[in-house]
Order: sequence, then structure tokens, then C-alpha cells
Amino acid sequence: MMEATVPVENLALFLFVFIIYIIAYLLKYCRGNQLARYGIDIDNLAIIIRTEKLNSLITKIGRGYARFWKIISTIGIFTGFYLMAIGLVFIHQNLISLLFRKTTASPVTPLIPGVTIGVGTLPYFIIAFILVLIPHEFFHGFVASSEKIDIKSSGLFFFLLFLGGFVEPDEDMFNKSSLLTKLRVFSAGSFANFLTYLIILFLFTLFVHPTGVLVTSTLPNYPAYGTLEKGDIILYLNDTRISSVEALTSFMYNTRPGDKVIVTIKRNNSIKRLILVLKSHPKNPQKGFMGVGLDNYYENRFLYYAFWWSLVITSSVAVINMLPIVPFDGGQIIANILASIFFKNKLKKSLAYKVAYAISVYVGIILILNIVLSFKIWGMKVLRFYP
Repeated sequence: MMEATVPVENLALFLFVFIIYIIAYLLKYCRGNQLARYGIDIDNLAIIIRTEKLNSLITKIGRGYARFWKIISTIGIFTGFYLMAIGLVFIHQNLISLLFRKTTASPVTPLIPGVTIGVGTLPYFIIAFILVLIPHEFFHGFVASSEKIDIKSSGLFFFLLFLGGFVEPDEDMFNKSSLLTKLRVFSAGSFANFLTYLIILFLFTLFVHPTGVLVTSTLPNYPAYGTLEKGDIILYLNDTRISSVEALTSFMYNTRPGDKVIVTIKRNNSIKRLILVLKSHPKNPQKGFMGVGLDNYYENRFLYYAFWWSLVITSSVAVINMLPIVPFDGGQIIANILASIFFKNKLKKSLAYKVAYAISVYVGIILILNIVLSFKIWGMKVLRFYP
């Protein structure tokens, strides 16, 4: 069942956003011309902030290192098609898993602050958003500039609970550019997010290490039930230091049903030693089993979640943006390839865009079905992603 109630902190967020819109529309009504001079525009529910101050910087870096950006953006084209393939395979395989309720199915949900993202997660989401937005948009601008396309403006926009950014190239110059140039520019954003993901992953493995094993649940009729509690941190099994789920799994591999295990845990800042008599593993009767759900525990939770969310969002944006759905960059790539290679005259060029839109509708339906079935199976409570 879908969760019917909305947490108080989420209602506070909705109220805060509502107040922002009230203030924005009052300012537009009273000081519309003054807002325009500062590059602020309010169009329906979109609050857009434009600036030309970054144009010279983007142009200087893009054209000053044009050879570098041409090499990088060409690699980005191949990476973009790779990410597109990953995305298409995933949404099709996952849809099949969702339809047949397989354990391999993964929840697919839009990240909406206050709805699927709890307010407590917002600091991590904002960090991840910055790490996605800045490289994505600047790479678009650098590559466009390296291809001698002028940059008109750049900026931010706010739409309901969503934040976004943009670098706006000269549309006429871009439309007249070659197919290779368009592919370089369109794929640059996702390539930037992919590179950011790899850098964050390297830093995560370098600086963030588990210091114990967190108990997330216990199974009825098994030894851990009623003895271990959700939130306990397992530190030792007998005299063996347990710093990760992998270490615990390795220890349990050598146990047998009936073995007594002394479990040293941390509970509410107190150290406790508990004894469990293992039962048979349901999938391997020769092995011991506690009956407990586990996850790695990290001492610095803020650092862990900052890294974790950054990894999730940079990788997700890199892949989803490359799906062949117009107006995503992947959809624009497919549309321009069809228009430039397979169809030469204007009549067939129009047909090319119709084919591109048909592909977009199909892929969009597959993606939406993933989202709908995810909500149906797990509901909003599971998908709210609270740390």
C-alpha cells in the first residue's frame, strides 16, 4: 500500500516552496522590469536566473584548449553510446524482473525532494546536485566553444521542487554545425558526469571504510530474533574483529549449526556481549545461520552519505540523460543522426524526427512502467531514501 501520510518536515518543505513562489510572483508583479535587468525571469512555474558573466570564461577555456576538448568530446561520444546501451538494457531487464517479482528487480523512482527524498537527505542531495550540475553544464559550454559556437548565457532554474542548470549556445550557429559537432556537444554533459562518478568512486574507496556491521533486521524463529536489535553494530564474532559484511560472511562460512557464537555489539553507545546458538542456513543446511539483515556501518555517516548520494546521482544522470528520449541529450543524438545520415531531403528529415519521437515514446513508456511498478511493489515508504 502507498503511504498515506506526509511527514511534518516534508510539509514544511512544501510550505517553504509555496512561500518562495508567492514572493517571486509578487516581485514580478511589483518589480518585473528590475528583475529582468538582473536576468531573473518567471515563466509559469519556472524561476529562471540567467547571466552572461560566465560567457567569456567558458569561451576562453573552450577555445583556448580546443584541441584538448575535441579529443575529450570525441571520447565522450563513444562513452555516451555505451551509457545509452547500459540504460536501455537495464530498463528492459528490470521491467521483466518487476513484472515477475524477481529478486533481481531494483526500484526505479524519480528523486523528488519531500516526496521520494526525505528532508534529512537534502544536504547530501544538494552536494550531489552541485557535483552533477557544474561539470555537466560547463562541459557542454567548453565543447560548444571549442567548436566555435558562441555562448549566449548560462544560469539556473527552479521548477516546483526541482533545481537545474543550463548553458545556452547560439541556436543558429549550433543548428548549422556538423553532425560530429552536435554529437560532441550533446554527449559532453553525460561524459562529464561519468568522469565525476569515477573520481568520486576512487575517493570513496580511498577514504571511506566500514568500521562494523549494522543490523538492519532480524528473522523470526532464528537465533538473532529477540536478541539482536535493529541498529546494533556488530564489532566482534568470538574474538574475530568484524569490520564489514564481507568479514562477517567469511566468518560465518566456517560455522556449523549448533555452534555458539559470542557476538560483541555496540548498542546505544554501550558495548554488549551476547551469545547466539546458530541454526541451519535455509539454503545450505551444513552452514550456520543467525537470521539477521546486515549492512556496512560507517563511523562518519555524513561523509559516507555524501559520497553515496553523489555516486548514485552522478551515475543515474549520466545514464538517464543518454536514453534516446527527446529532449534528453540521448534523444537529441538519435534525432540528429537520423536527420543527418539516413534522410537527406527536407521531407525525409521531418520523417527522421518522427521516428526519433516514436523511439522516445517507446523508451519513455518502458521507463514509466519501471517507475509505476516500483511504487506498486515497494510503495513510497521504501523509496523515500532516508539516511
